[in-house]
Amino acid sequence: MLEKENAQSEALDKGILNNPVLKEVGLSGVKEVETDEADRETTVPPAKSAEAMIKEKLWQQSLYSTEGNEKMPMPTMDGISLENVEKEELFKFEGQSALVNILVDDDRMKAKIKLSAPGPNGKTLTEEDILKSLEEFGIKQGIQEKYITRLAKFPVYGIVFLVAEGTRPVDGIDGDLVCHFELKNKKEVDEKEDKDYKNFGTIYQVAKDELLCDIIPPTEAVDGCDVYGAVIPGKKGKPLPPPNGENTYLSEDKLQLFAACDGNAKRVGTKVFVKNVMLVENVDYSTGNIKFFGDVTIKGDVREGFSVQSGGSIIIYGSVEENVNLEADGDISIKKGVNGKGGRILANGNLIVGYLQAAEVKVKQDITVDSVINSNIECGGSINATGRGGRIIGGYCKVNQNVRANQLGNESNIPTAIEIVGPFNLTSQKMDLDAKIAENDESIKNLDTIIGLINSGKAEGSPIENRKKVLKMMGAKRQLEAEITNLMAQVSLISSQLNNRSEGRVYVEGTMHSNVHINIDGLMYRNTDVKFRCTVYKNGDKVGILQ
Repeated sequence: MLEKENAQSEALDKGILNNPVLKEVGLSGVKEVETDEADRETTVPPAKSAEAMIKEKLWQQSLYSTEGNEKMPMPTMDGISLENVEKEELFKFEGQSALVNILVDDDRMKAKIKLSAPGPNGKTLTEEDILKSLEEFGIKQGIQEKYITRLAKFPVYGIVFLVAEGTRPVDGIDGDLVCHFELKNKKEVDEKEDKDYKNFGTIYQVAKDELLCDIIPPTEAVDGCDVYGAVIPGKKGKPLPPPNGENTYLSEDKLQLFAACDGNAKRVGTKVFVKNVMLVENVDYSTGNIKFFGDVTIKGDVREGFSVQSGGSIIIYGSVEENVNLEADGDISIKKGVNGKGGRILANGNLIVGYLQAAEVKVKQDITVDSVINSNIECGGSINATGRGGRIIGGYCKVNQNVRANQLGNESNIPTAIEIVGPFNLTSQKMDLDAKIAENDESIKNLDTIIGLINSGKAEGSPIENRKKVLKMMGAKRQLEAEITNLMAQVSLISSQLNNRSEGRVYVEGTMHSNVHINIDGLMYRNTDVKFRCTVYKNGDKVGILQ
């Protein structure tokens, strides 16, 4: 009985150790039988020892490894682990061929195989065997034949390998807008070395017929395919809704958007529109300084240090802080007032304001104000300060027509100066302007003479140097011509003021305090006491007072 068991054990170990598959992974060098010279009896290494050696060799070849905290199973024969197989069970696998196990992911995009080792004297797999198994399973797309060739040549059992992969669909890209007015602002910020962030807000000023946007059409989808060859459709890109909003128009090919007028461009969602009236909450770092072709409406305040320039009118429902510059070709209206230290207000139209404190103001037409304190004002029309406060205290007001106020000066007798520019002063200003125009004309004639001399070749010096001189003189000539144009415009304005002009007056509807100085067309008057409800006017060659 013992001899029979030993014979069976010896046959089992020989079957394991001489197996061609195990030889292929490097186990052919294990001694089959050990001989005891003392008693010449034959012994077989315990089965557990042979199995341990197989495990060790497979471990070295990374076929028996760890994943996380658990060991992966030993390579199998028909899915049964060697470490769980009793010796007697191995005989059941005698002649068993290697098998192909096919695994497909749930999304059908990847196919994997796991080879089961053949039993003793069993048939190994060829490349054709593996490919046939895939075909029978229906796998036909994205087969990695080079991997299969390698796996057939150097088989590895019990490990999952990716052998086929489908192609995922590529969805189309939705249509989009490239807004050039936004990109232009960003480029200016990026290129500026010494950045004053007051100049870089989110106000985008555009000109008529300026290109606003390029319209990017959607792209087509690319269909995919799973490992079974089934088509997986991609999603087409969605076209952009028409972006043309108010005051914009599309090109003929519908791929570009242009401004239909000068104004402020704005994008809201997929719509772009141009407003010829700019409306903002406040002027601060969120908007930056504003320079706009048309009217500007500010619902709140203009913060310290910012500026607003308008080709139309400016309406401010809040107040104006210190060091603010306002400039408008039309009117300026400020509901509250101006704390104007360090700032300036320029208007070619009228100024309507609650109060002016420490302000520098130059207005071509009329000023309507409730209170003026320590401000310097030039007004081409009249100043009307007859509201609830109606005060002009301190500072200097230069006016072309009349001044009306409830109160001039105050109880502290702060110096308050008012100048009414009459015909005499206007005539004097016109004479100065005419003289300056004549001087510039003479300078232009002299430049023309020198330029002509150089161009005729009669001037000394090299041609290159002479050419540089000509260019420089032509630049100076253009500058003089521009100055003459500006001077002539001032002369025209004064001439219109002189036609049918009556001399202005100062109307005090309440109290005129001491230390108020009034100059009417060159005639001086200084008030030395308190007067009530009076009119100051020019009476011949002196200033008269009506009470």
